[in-house]
Amino acid sequence: MLTLISWSLDFIGIAENSGLIIPLGEWVISEACDFIKDIINIGRKDISVSVNVSVVQLLQDSFVPMVASILQEKNLEPQYLELEITESVLIEDMDSNLNKIRELRALGVKVSLDDFGTGYSSLTYLRELPINILKIDKSFIDNILATDEKGSLAGSIISLAHDLDLKVVAEGVEEEVQLNYLERFNCDMAQGYLFSKPLPRDKAIELIVQ
Repeated sequence: MLTLISWSLDFIGIAENSGLIIPLGEWVISEACDFIKDIINIGRKDISVSVNVSVVQLLQDSFVPMVASILQEKNLEPQYLELEITESVLIEDMDSNLNKIRELRALGVKVSLDDFGTGYSSLTYLRELPINILKIDKSFIDNILATDEKGSLAGSIISLAHDLDLKVVAEGVEEEVQLNYLERFNCDMAQGYLFSKPLPRDKAIELIVQ
């Protein structure tokens, strides 16, 4: 799985406050779709590319139609695109945002809950979210190194997510011991410096080819 991290947090804050996040966000989704097409064209179809979504973007009535329009323009099947939404984004306008997520799911776009465990998570809340994927925050992955296996919560989160029929991504994997732990608990996917640091487009495609 490839995750495109496009901006620093400081830059995102400035873009949100200025309103530039809306055209920038549209550009990033468009570029991500072009990147997906490039990967498909080299024969790799077992992928999805993730794009982080800002609260300002999600609150726009035009957001879902914009995503649908880009997919149509690029002639791209929607299951290759994944949009990452954090808990803090969701609670800005819970009812409206949940409706938008349902609309994205209806399009066939994957939706993941990012940074799980750092915000307002509860079992009831998680059960009702119309998401495909749960991303475990890096702090839980770091904790694997600091505690014994029984003391780490990451395995419990993976089991819970699987019980809810969600795929799980572990964020910030940097050590083999972390990966071994995640494999024992059947974590579906992992990302982090153990596999690669962020790469420009051409280098990322080279890595996929290899």
